[in-house]
Amino acid sequence: MRVLVTDHGTGALPEGCAPRAEVTVRGRTLRFGTLERPDTAFRPEADYNRGYALLRVLAFSLTHSDCEALESGPPSSSTRGEFGTDFVGEVVAAGSEVPLSPGDHVLPVPCWPPQRPDTVSGVGLPAGASSQLRRLHHKHLLRVPPEMDTAVAATLPTSAISAYAMVHHATLRPGDNVLVMATGTPLGRMAVQAATKLGAVVHALVQSPAETRPLAELGVREAFSLTEPAKLSHYAKTIRGFDAVLAPGANCDLETAVRLCGFGARCVVGAASHRSDLTSPRLSAGFLASLATKNVRLLGRKLGEETDLAAAIVDIQKGAVTPVIEQSFTGDDEVAPFIHRTFDPERAGGITYFFEKG
Repeated sequence: MRVLVTDHGTGALPEGCAPRAEVTVRGRTLRFGTLERPDTAFRPEADYNRGYALLRVLAFSLTHSDCEALESGPPSSSTRGEFGTDFVGEVVAAGSEVPLSPGDHVLPVPCWPPQRPDTVSGVGLPAGASSQLRRLHHKHLLRVPPEMDTAVAATLPTSAISAYAMVHHATLRPGDNVLVMATGTPLGRMAVQAATKLGAVVHALVQSPAETRPLAELGVREAFSLTEPAKLSHYAKTIRGFDAVLAPGANCDLETAVRLCGFGARCVVGAASHRSDLTSPRLSAGFLASLATKNVRLLGRKLGEETDLAAAIVDIQKGAVTPVIEQSFTGDDEVAPFIHRTFDPERAGGITYFFEKG
């Protein structure tokens, strides 16, 4: 089986690996390569495989969390070099208790908090989307329509489940004024569409003017730039604060989000923030005062549940939501552009890698 691997910044790729790409992020150099490994052995009749399926990964993508994990160094749980969590796969074989059949297309279901599907499985989904064959418990898998575009499916698990969980957790109602932060990410753009679909009046906070052009097509009423905070603050005052603020990215400023909330607003944070979190000494007394005086509900929502991912898939199939796919790559010669485009801080849509052309 084909495997894409990384050195996790240690400086040495696994033995027998053909170097394909190198990228330096925040001072750390990451090396990527390809190698051939023996196919994963799988006996469907074996008792230890009764709840498991063997999958052939058709395409995978890297989330912002995947990139941050690669930047932070090698994981303690694995030294094999695989990486990535989001993928679309085809069932090759299935155990006796698996409600899937060979040929079915499936997505992994990331959830929070991570759970064991049985008494012997590991907690959560192990990283390893960059390996062409994977053995996973069926409770971590969701069947998807075979006609769904493979490139789209490969980018869905994390962004779709997180965005839909945040929107539902915010209990949005038609006419609610909603601010979505970090709209330059696939997760942020999915959240925009999910909120718009429910009838909310969606506004966006963007990092650059270039982000505003596609947002109007996704239903955003008005976009505000981080470089003009006074304009956003003035607008928030004219509407007496936003009814809900969705902060899906790790770089969303929590203090700013709460300051823009109206009375009784819901502020949903989709990931721990590096710039401002609840334990940071940088949070001012005014932040806590705003929470209390405005009666703001501060809600955390990392990832979601299988029902959130299933709802997103239904909306995509109906054309109510359109994931943004920027580019797809295939083969050894395109490993380097896949890696460099994935780590490009300006990217806003999904970047996928196909193991085989088709």
